[in-house]
Amino acid sequence: MSSAAVSGSRTPLLPDIHNPDKQRKTPTSKSFPEWIKENPVHPAAEKTQIPTEHEIAQKPLRHSVCVELLREGFHRSYEQMFALLQRWDGAEEHPHKLHTLQQHLTRAESAERDGQYGEAYDSHMLLARFFTEPEDEWLKHHFLQLALDSARKFKMDSGKREAEANLYMGQVYLQKGQLERAREHYEVFYHLTLGRTWQDPSGRMQHSRSCEELQKVFTLLGQRLLQEQDHAYAIKMFTKAYEMAKESGDGGSEREAAYRLGLAYQSTGNQKTAKQFFSVCMEISTTLENADSLGRAYEAIAKSLESEGKLTEATEYLEKFVEISLNSRQDRNLEKAYMCLGNILSLRKQYDGAHEHFGRAYEIACNLASLVRLQKAQFHQDGHDLEKVLKWSAQYPFAFPLWFGPSLSILNIHHPSYVKTILTTTEPKDDYAYKFFIPWLGDGLLVSAGQKWFRHRRLLTPGFHYDVLKPYVKLVSDSTKVMLDKWEVYAKSEESFELFKHVSLMTLDSIMKCAFSCNSNCQTDSGTNPYIQAVYDLCHLVNLRFRVFPYHSKAIFHLSPHGYKFRKASSIAHNHTEEVIRRRKEVLKIEKEQGIVKNKRYLDFLDILLSARDEHQQGLSDEDIRAEVDTFMFEGHDTTASGISWIFYNLACNPEHQEKCREEILQVFDPLRFLPENVAKRSPHAFVPFSAGPRNCIGQNFAMNEMKVAVALTLKKYRLIKDPQHTPKMLPQVVLRSVNGIHIKIKPVENDS
Repeated sequence: MSSAAVSGSRTPLLPDIHNPDKQRKTPTSKSFPEWIKENPVHPAAEKTQIPTEHEIAQKPLRHSVCVELLREGFHRSYEQMFALLQRWDGAEEHPHKLHTLQQHLTRAESAERDGQYGEAYDSHMLLARFFTEPEDEWLKHHFLQLALDSARKFKMDSGKREAEANLYMGQVYLQKGQLERAREHYEVFYHLTLGRTWQDPSGRMQHSRSCEELQKVFTLLGQRLLQEQDHAYAIKMFTKAYEMAKESGDGGSEREAAYRLGLAYQSTGNQKTAKQFFSVCMEISTTLENADSLGRAYEAIAKSLESEGKLTEATEYLEKFVEISLNSRQDRNLEKAYMCLGNILSLRKQYDGAHEHFGRAYEIACNLASLVRLQKAQFHQDGHDLEKVLKWSAQYPFAFPLWFGPSLSILNIHHPSYVKTILTTTEPKDDYAYKFFIPWLGDGLLVSAGQKWFRHRRLLTPGFHYDVLKPYVKLVSDSTKVMLDKWEVYAKSEESFELFKHVSLMTLDSIMKCAFSCNSNCQTDSGTNPYIQAVYDLCHLVNLRFRVFPYHSKAIFHLSPHGYKFRKASSIAHNHTEEVIRRRKEVLKIEKEQGIVKNKRYLDFLDILLSARDEHQQGLSDEDIRAEVDTFMFEGHDTTASGISWIFYNLACNPEHQEKCREEILQVFDPLRFLPENVAKRSPHAFVPFSAGPRNCIGQNFAMNEMKVAVALTLKKYRLIKDPQHTPKMLPQVVLRSVNGIHIKIKPVENDS
């Protein structure tokens, strides 16, 4: 800061301080700290030009504090105070803090003048401990550094104060996550306490404390390096952590450090060394009679043995794990032990034994207190689940998580700003939930990510161009008319009927015609369509697997009756898809031979899949084609079936709106909800039935056209009537269904009196 800034500016920060006798001028070529050192104002000097107490009171508090420091001759304290106030915007709101700061800065400066660096250290440390609030963390750090500087100059305590200051500095950097800086200070703390008998206020040896702190920071460094796949350096850090734990003399710390080091070696495939450290953990756990850590050691050794193919030995260790968990009544470990045994027996193809152990694990899980608490709050599939969601949405207006078991959660986002951020600015990634729980769809557009998703999206986008979709309207209309003709029997009898299965067949018929040029006749065939039933079963089983957290394990689900049913339904769905692809390939081959392709009125979705080529003239593999067909078959019929069914039900429940829609259909298709004035008031991300951003639904125009055609033709022919005896109970699954079906009554519009 230049002297002009103090004495020559228009609005000086501080009043001029000068000797009236000599009338010394402040040279503009020197900084104010340099000038003040050359022209000190001694506390006993004449103060005729220094502001009075009344004048100081009229100035802002920070000004008066600085003036007082200068008036009393504490030039270094002034410099420190001035520098701190440059950063401390809200200083004047805390006069108590300012005066405490002033008091102990001057004490520290007085002590330093007399060479009493121990007292200076105490003043700085007192200030560091005074500033404890989160917003004052930077002040705490500042005074800890000053305390450390003072301690380094104090030679009368053999470095005890310096050790203490380094301990506190390490803690500050550790809290900030700056592990390397924390490590530097802890290592100084360690070397200063080496061979000393210093104790902390609780009576604990400071050197043991230094070992503990270094173990902690080495462990954190090792974990970070493991995440970065730097296994060699990670093992070096875990080894140092283990050495510190041994030196501390704390058996529990040594046990945990040995266990972590074993896990690190295990991750690199060095099972021999891993087992050595797990054995150390096992020995210490036995000595300390710690059943929990002993069980973990047995489990870890078994895992190493399993990876080496030594399944018999692995089984022996797991049986010990079971025995320990039973004796200590540790149900969570017992559940884990049975799961591990089941996996090994499954690998050995001893499926009966595996099934038995998985069953035991499931029973234990169901009896755990944590599961009981989960069951009290879980979805019961009783028709009231969405009521809970709406209640939570009101309670948490932006977002809230839903937990399915202890490890799987779904974040429900229901505020437009959050929706926009997540859907439009987040990089597309693998959808773990869909990929894990809906494996029958393969790696299609719904669940893929990265370059694969981008390539497939680019290749398939032409299939949903307006010119491609336009001819589909006639095909959807034909399928809808078949459904409406079937409904004539209900219109005549005025009986209630369940409409979801009818609409599902209609949408399946439409997708088969539009996307695959296949006349399935599924609406007129007698009996239940096997593909429709398979998709229904798959949706039900996916939802069940979400809710029953032992089923999150592939092994348990695979060996369960539900897993068998899932595989059977998946097989039916895949066979259906493969048959569609096979037939289309045959037709394309014939058409190509006969030169028909160029004369077709339109290309369907499967045509585009089979003929798509990227810039390298590479097409989609057979596996990719099946995945996309499976995805579009499911997404293109079940989702729209759900949407149309609930539209029909809501129109039946609201006859006045049904009548408005019918009038619009008979005149021109302008739905009230989407009038311009209503749309203008609503965030574009408040209603996203087809998602938004880069992963929005590629088939949304097809779906909207299908729903428009189905609703328009239905309302033109029938009046939809609510059945008060069958109120649907909404069932949120992969799509929204009903526990008891969706029932309505109908009667012809022309017969309406």
